[in-house]
Amino acid sequence: MATTWTGGLPPGRGSWGPAGTWSALQRLGTTSGAYGKSVGLRWASVPIPPGATILSAALTFTTSHIVNANPAANQAGVHQVDNAPTLDSGQQTTGFAPAVPWSGAVAGAKSVDLAAGVQALVDRPGWGTGNALTVRIEGERGPSAYAEVTGSSLTVEWEMRIPLDGTAAATSTAEGALTARLLVDGVAAATSTAEGTMTARLRVSGTAAATSTASGAVTARILLDGTATAASTTGDDGHGLTLHIGIVLLDPPRSIDELITTGTAPRHDHVLILTGDHAGRRLPITTGRLLLDETADVRATGTLDVAAEPWVRDLLDPRARTELAIIAALEDDLGERHEWQLAIVHPVTPAHTLSATTAPTLSVAVADRADWAKHAGMRDRRVFAAGTLLVDAIATLIAERAPGLPIALDQDPARLSVDAVLGNLGADPWAAAADLARGIGRVLHVDPHGIVRAPLLADPLVAPIADHWIEGSSRLTGLSVTVSDTDIVNVVGVPWRQQPREGEASDDMPGGIEYWEDRESSTSIARVGERVRAYSGDSSVVTDPQQAARVATLEGLTLQGLAVTITTSGARWDPRRQIGDAIHIRRPELAIDMVTRITGIEYTLGGPVMGVTLAERRTT
Repeated sequence: MATTWTGGLPPGRGSWGPAGTWSALQRLGTTSGAYGKSVGLRWASVPIPPGATILSAALTFTTSHIVNANPAANQAGVHQVDNAPTLDSGQQTTGFAPAVPWSGAVAGAKSVDLAAGVQALVDRPGWGTGNALTVRIEGERGPSAYAEVTGSSLTVEWEMRIPLDGTAAATSTAEGALTARLLVDGVAAATSTAEGTMTARLRVSGTAAATSTASGAVTARILLDGTATAASTTGDDGHGLTLHIGIVLLDPPRSIDELITTGTAPRHDHVLILTGDHAGRRLPITTGRLLLDETADVRATGTLDVAAEPWVRDLLDPRARTELAIIAALEDDLGERHEWQLAIVHPVTPAHTLSATTAPTLSVAVADRADWAKHAGMRDRRVFAAGTLLVDAIATLIAERAPGLPIALDQDPARLSVDAVLGNLGADPWAAAADLARGIGRVLHVDPHGIVRAPLLADPLVAPIADHWIEGSSRLTGLSVTVSDTDIVNVVGVPWRQQPREGEASDDMPGGIEYWEDRESSTSIARVGERVRAYSGDSSVVTDPQQAARVATLEGLTLQGLAVTITTSGARWDPRRQIGDAIHIRRPELAIDMVTRITGIEYTLGGPVMGVTLAERRTT
């Protein structure tokens, strides 16, 4: 008998950082960087019985980027303790065995064979059905970068041997009586009966099932992984025992990708209240819409329609500063729920009555945490001295005006070449910080977990393809392409000048211009001729050619997205997709075969499709 168990996206999952602390972020970096190089995955209740024979144990996950800073460090293992402790109890650094290597040379789906590690675990004397199991994934991305680890699951197939009919230890006593010892999974269950009567007690996976019968008959009830099967037989003078074991073979559970592609999995999208007296409670939404826009100052905005229960109106008042987590969720074939947090938002307009019928409904507009920083305003201009790291200036601007906003910016060597005066009385601090980020080729935004980030914009020319939307695919319908000739830009120039040392004049320092050029897309230089644009931001903060090249790439990709826009209102719902993902689209009936970059996503909670806006990057 073989049994399969799949545990996907365990509630206890996260990263161990360089200081040994546990974080809910699943990221691989390095021990010297901000994220550490270890991801922990803990399944709180694993139904594998002691002594099971492990046939296979596949750990699957997806990495968002290449993980090859130290290929020898990329490995995974099972924590060899009887009942794995919670991840927040501190970093577990030993006892993960055996170490199984995995390749991080390309991003995307990974599969690691952990059968030996799981077998060693369930063979331990202290292992029991329902114990917790922890897997550790190690990999090095780089000190100032990270790779997201998502879609993790562990699928284990095992078998249990029931040694009856020949291998059971049976003894016969005086005439008319029988003592039977039934060995089930290594556990001896001994019963002694009077003449002509037999009682059999079978223990399977730690569950005892006892039956008693009259003379000449026995009923055996066997519990296998929660499924009871019963059989009744007649023995020879009460000395015979026949067991009928019914096994139902189920189709193997579908992967998350299959569930999303077919759109057949039950959905459980919801909005969770994070703050206030009702924290932890679900908001009684009737419908909801969330828009993610790369080009907007506030990336996540939306509208929620909510059942007008008595406690709801005050909670939705913007002055209450209630925070809400918008969560997409589905249920897999094993009944386990998988969740993706799309955004943390708060009400920005008073709730108004959408319907005053027998089921009154309120409607409220929401936005992510950038909205708080944006509308805080500045009390005065802010002066930063020459030599200040730009990332420090960005963090200071935001922290001073939105002190409760968590900030996690990757380190960047760029510094101010001269004293900088930013903003003035009443100015928008978020816009000032975003302009500084743009000056180092980064995009300032609040991520789905409410943390301020400023990553480099990934160029799909070198980024891995996140998904393929091809002809005949159920993932894409209703595609349209818009081209604006006046917005076409295929060359962007960014001037730079080296930062002077003390006593040197800035005009005497070396400098130059770095260019971004489009030679791949349908509006490339070869196709439409040169369309040159100068960088429109503050070039005084650009101090070396590498920084200028990053800024030019960011400006060029942003402008390219304005010139050629691909939109669809019928992309198959997929909460794994993110702003910046590279998507290959092939639709011959529309003469489209290109690699694009997602610049906008529109979700309808519970809806089967999502709206997507993409920018062309290259034709194939």
